[in-house]
Amino acid sequence: MELSQAMRRFGSKVTIVDRNGRLMSKEDRTYARLLAAAAEEGIDILLNARIKEVSGKSGDSVSVVVEQKWN
Repeated sequence: MELSQAMRRFGSKVTIVDRNGRLMSKEDRTYARLLAAAAEEGIDILLNARIKEVSGKSGDSVSVVVEQKWN
């Protein structure tokens, strides 16, 4: 989480993909809610999702295919 925040502040587009219904699902809910504030800094968060494919070249252009389930 800290690295994603740092990368966003350096100007990168950042998306966090989590297969669970909330960020850091094994952590205390209060702590996890604080981490969700990252979205306020322009970090996209995808929950209940998994990465299916990554293609491209770092530093050039990267594409990510994500599958997201809805509850």
